[in-house]
Amino acid sequence: MKPRAETVELGEVKAFRGPVHYSCPNIGSSIAVCVFDPTTGVSAVAHVVLPRSFSTKASEEPGKFADTAVQELRRQMELLGGSVSDALAAYAGGAQVLQPEVSEENGLDLGTRNAESVRQHLESAGFRIAACDVGGTSRRTFLFDSTDGSVRIRLSVHGDQQLANLRE
Repeated sequence: MKPRAETVELGEVKAFRGPVHYSCPNIGSSIAVCVFDPTTGVSAVAHVVLPRSFSTKASEEPGKFADTAVQELRRQMELLGGSVSDALAAYAGGAQVLQPEVSEENGLDLGTRNAESVRQHLESAGFRIAACDVGGTSRRTFLFDSTDGSVRIRLSVHGDQQLANLRE
């Protein structure tokens, strides 16, 4: 069976059973997060924009916020027969792509807040985190291939780098 190719845009959550090649392009301060149950072949990816929900938009766009995106990843994975206890997670992004005066100390570093929120919500939901690649100042592309379990990060200056293998 040929793997389907899926691009996950800002605020989206996609989940499938079987072979899928996911791509989250242009990750800056946002976070791409994938969860994968190698036993069932169920995978899900979200492209998180903000650390927490704050309005009625959360129910309309659950993938947009870290708290609701992780809940939605779990919900969709379980609907397809995946198990959180067998699943591994990986995530990347959280870069500081704005002006230098934006910092963690003054609370304006959205990337750091996004990364921390995703980590906390994955752990609270029971996912085991296999790897993460967060911070820096460069945008990246997040690639996950459920056929071999590879999670790769593509940086324009360094090319592709293996982050993790979620089948191992």
